[in-house]
Amino acid sequence: MNNLIKLLQNNEKVVVYSKLFCNTNIDIFIAKQLCYIIEHELKGIFHLAAEDVINHKDFYNELTMGLGFNNARIEENFGEEGYFALLSKRYNEFPEGLRLMNKSVINHLIRR
Repeated sequence: MNNLIKLLQNNEKVVVYSKLFCNTNIDIFIAKQLCYIIEHELKGIFHLAAEDVINHKDFYNELTMGLGFNNARIEENFGEEGYFALLSKRYNEFPEGLRLMNKSVINHLIRR
């Protein structure tokens, strides 16, 4: 986040990957999710990320606009072959308060 803000303030380009679909998370939610796993002595593999996916370019567009950088220099990298996304097959691993969507990650980052 610090690097992104520095790039934006210096009017430098931000490189995004248009073929990348991702789900995001923030350190605060990861810590809460890990505490929940430890406190409830849960076992297995957990998907510690947003329950939805978002295009990398769209994520950065929403984030930069939300931060007030309406004229950010976003540069798309089309050099990657194919498309990439990571999805979990497990659902409802956490109670409602510990689940998040990419939009809530963006909102949290904008308010920080």
